[in-house]
Amino acid sequence: MFSKMHIPAKCSLLSARELPSSGGETEFADLRAAWDALPETGKRQFDGLVVEHSIFRSRTQIGFADFNDEIFKELPPVPQALVRHDPAWGAPASTSPRTPRTSLAGR
Repeated sequence: MFSKMHIPAKCSLLSARELPSSGGETEFADLRAAWDALPETGKRQFDGLVVEHSIFRSRTQIGFADFNDEIFKELPPVPQALVRHDPAWGAPASTSPRTPRTSLAGR
């Protein structure tokens, strides 16, 4: 959600208010472990890439597409690094591969 802001949130929290008896999958994952599991060639391939996030793409995917030109001007697509390295501890934080990107810069 916050990847569509010029300065993205530093973290996301998931809090269950009601638990379903089945299903209830989330898109949260341990991206540090995923990064650590990547071979060095994969890390080099993804590090430095920029993706473009659009709130309109995510809303359209869930069936809401009633946008006007004014709102498009107010909420333009935002470029984000696919992998950000946390300066405090050096490990990468990644934009989820399932977040609604409109394009991958340079690809």
